Amino acid sequence: MDFPSVERAVKVYRECVSAPSLSSSSLQKTGDSAFSVHSTWSQRDLERECNIKYRQTHIVTLDSNGQIGDVIDPGTNTELNSEQLVRWSPSGKLKAVLRKIKDKKGDEKQYLEVWNNIRKIHNINLTALGKHGKVYEDCEFGCLEWSSCESQLLYVAEKKQPKAVSYFDKSKEGGSEENPETDAKKKDPEVKGDQFVYRQDWGELLVGKHSPVPCILNLQTGQVTIPEGLPKDVSVGQAIWIPDDSGIVFTGWENEPYRLGLIYCRNRMSAIYHLDLSSLTCNTISVTGQSVRSPVFSPDASKLIYIQNSCHGAHMQCAQLVYHWESKETQVAVDIVQRPTEERPFPGLYVGRFEQQCWLDNETILVSTNWRSSKTIIAINICTGEVTRLTNDPDFGSWMFCAIKQRLILACRSSPSHSAQLVVGVIPQEGDISCINWKPLHEFSVILSDVTWSVITLKPRTERGSDIDFETIIVKPKGNSGGQEKKPPLIVWAHGGPHCVISTGYLLLPGLFCQLGFVIACVNYRGSLGFGQASIDSLPGFIGINDVKDIQAAAEAVIEQGLADPDRVAVYGGSHGGSLAMHMTAQYPDFYKACITRNPVTNLAAMLGGTDIPSWTMTEAGMDFDFKKAPSAEMYAKMFNCSPMAHIDKVRAPTLLLLGSDDLRVPPQQGIRYHQMLKARGVKTRLLMYTDNSHPINKVDAEADRLMNMYTWITEHL
Repeated sequence: MDFPSVERAVKVYRECVSAPSLSSSSLQKTGDSAFSVHSTWSQRDLERECNIKYRQTHIVTLDSNGQIGDVIDPGTNTELNSEQLVRWSPSGKLKAVLRKIKDKKGDEKQYLEVWNNIRKIHNINLTALGKHGKVYEDCEFGCLEWSSCESQLLYVAEKKQPKAVSYFDKSKEGGSEENPETDAKKKDPEVKGDQFVYRQDWGELLVGKHSPVPCILNLQTGQVTIPEGLPKDVSVGQAIWIPDDSGIVFTGWENEPYRLGLIYCRNRMSAIYHLDLSSLTCNTISVTGQSVRSPVFSPDASKLIYIQNSCHGAHMQCAQLVYHWESKETQVAVDIVQRPTEERPFPGLYVGRFEQQCWLDNETILVSTNWRSSKTIIAINICTGEVTRLTNDPDFGSWMFCAIKQRLILACRSSPSHSAQLVVGVIPQEGDISCINWKPLHEFSVILSDVTWSVITLKPRTERGSDIDFETIIVKPKGNSGGQEKKPPLIVWAHGGPHCVISTGYLLLPGLFCQLGFVIACVNYRGSLGFGQASIDSLPGFIGINDVKDIQAAAEAVIEQGLADPDRVAVYGGSHGGSLAMHMTAQYPDFYKACITRNPVTNLAAMLGGTDIPSWTMTEAGMDFDFKKAPSAEMYAKMFNCSPMAHIDKVRAPTLLLLGSDDLRVPPQQGIRYHQMLKARGVKTRLLMYTDNSHPINKVDAEADRLMNMYTWITEHL
């Protein structure tokens, strides 16, 4: 088969990455029957080699029957690359903006601005105040919350540390000769001998974030305070106000005995705390010994909800929805689902963090969750625990809940052939609340008209977990029904995690390669999210076995349907998916003709001492992690035996390795050593090292290069 040229591949890539992705959104009431929709989007700029952000605003009106009327698009976009966080006040009259600016010297400064509908009314240079370090804008700790009186703002920033100086730095001893006592008092506290003290941060993608604390900005005085009474050895995040502004509630992650990487890991020991700002007393209000996150108050302040799951086992899990406040008793509204059934298909809750505007009323919240291979919006009645699925459109496999205001719901939908699109609808006052007529706010940025997709359900080939099925998303060129004589090549994509999932939304890799003539099988093997907790628990201790068998079953199913050429099959994966790609070429050496891996785990035993999540290596190998326990020789052997390195002698497929030099999750030495071992065995291999890139390798120039190299590697060897 003659593959499209590299020039053609570059052109298709440009088309695919021109689709923006939604970063944030909000709904604000602007009149009796009018709402404004503010959305922030991120888009790759290949010429500038960066991601740009811009804002869109739409006006939505309701007719006399309370249904969607006109949608007004002003037609202008504003680039927003200096904005880090944006939050509207409860009244919708004020907007707070955290902005990062470089001064004339090139130093970064952070400002907190407040705008009304006419102008900027406050601008506070937080860096100049010197009360704390950098403000956190990430999705784990970060927050920006208005008090109900709209005179204070709550956020999280790095705790200010005493300045460390050398034992021999005489210039730091005291003040000037003219006025040593006065000058010394003006200086920040200094500590000698601490210049090189190791301070652990929260790992991959949270580098430099050591000790987050809550900060309160008083807009009337312009002063920032860090409340006293906070628990020791706890990292504070996701802070919110008590409805009467008398205190704050926050998530606190335990720092001791040492931090484990937080990103992608929702099983870190944490608690929900209540700090009273008058008495400065701080109490734990969640059950201890759990992993909790995302506290949110109901509109009437009677309920505080949050997400809870075990702090042991898999790094991502099915979760409980818990509520508490007026009753002072913790109650479970939605429990963990072990095994969904035909009668009760809800597979459980898989939520990282609630949206700010998530309440339909005082009893019902809306969230997005994984539902097998789709992403869907559900409504949960907190009092009864009833779950209602609001989206189940066969044309759009991914639905993200954004916001709700007075029964007007804002959502974002996509599919493997259609890029993200904002839509609005009205939830009925009576009857079936899932009967929503959706109206788009804009056209699709990208429609891949030559791409079609489907989902197939498969049964396992192993005894353990044989009663748990799994799914594969098949993305293929339109017109490929399996009857043609010349069949396209197949790329098998194994997701990482392993406790993650590929959903039926718009994804760059399948869209790109499908338009270049490939069939892509995205395998959600047992252990993936969205299929119940029993599926997740079936994998630890059986990695390299169960997941490998499922992936092979999926690949063979695609070929048995006549959709792909059995003699031209490649496998791709990143992180644990990269490990699986290597397992596939070792355990099925005659089946796969090419292998591409991104930051792969090649040897769990060797990774234990170099990763920010040593707990992961032991858990996935089927052992309990203990902070203080040193692994035995038998434990190291068990980790090695479930690693790709244990099977390297069987590998024949040409293997391309894509590594990020700054990866803290899977150290690049993992891939480097595997590359060396392949070369020593005479297996064709190539290694690309992307400097200044971490685990995702997602900087614009690096991402573009690795996908083009992936294309040339596959076309050379199939």
